[in-house]
Amino acid sequence: MQGPRGPRDYLARARNPSTNASTLAELATSPYSFVRTAVALHPATTSDTLRMLVPQRADAYADQELVKAVAWHPNSDSETLARVAELIGGKLNGGRGNQVPFGAGVALFCRFDTPLASLTRLLDDPTTSTVFRRVVARETGREDILDLLANDPSELVRSAVEKSRQGPPPAGGPKAANS
Repeated sequence: MQGPRGPRDYLARARNPSTNASTLAELATSPYSFVRTAVALHPATTSDTLRMLVPQRADAYADQELVKAVAWHPNSDSETLARVAELIGGKLNGGRGNQVPFGAGVALFCRFDTPLASLTRLLDDPTTSTVFRRVVARETGREDILDLLANDPSELVRSAVEKSRQGPPPAGGPKAANS
C-alpha cells in the first residue's frame, strides 16, 4: 500500500481507529496543525507522543486546539499536563478568543493527575476569571480543588462549591470521566 501523499491522506490516517502508536508518533511531526490535533485526539496515542505534541506557545488558535486535545487525552502524563497549565496561564479570563484555553483549563481541573501546584498557580493568577473558577467548582471532582475554591473571594464561586458538594455529578460529564 502506498503511503500518504497529502494533507488529506495524513489526516485520514491520524483519524483511522486502527492506526498504531508508531504511525501516530510519525504523524505527530506533521507540518499540518490539524493532523497533529487529530493525533492528540486518537485513543492509541502514547504519553510520549502527547508530550512531544505540546507546542512551545499557545497563542495561535491551532496551538490552543492542540493543547486542549492533549489536556483531555487520558494518556497525557502529569508532566505534560503541567506544561499545558503553563501555556494556558493568563488565558482563562473569559476574553474574546479564549474559549479554547478555557476548555483546556477545565480539562486540567477535571483530571486527578494534574499536579496540584499547577492548578493552584492557575487559580492564583489574577487574570483567571470568576466565571472560570465557578465552572471549575461545578465540574471538578477533586476535593483538593473544591477546598481551595471554598475560600474564593467570589460568593458565586463559593456557592458553586456548595452546590457541587451537595448534588450528584452531572451524568456523563467531566466528573464522571475520572471516577
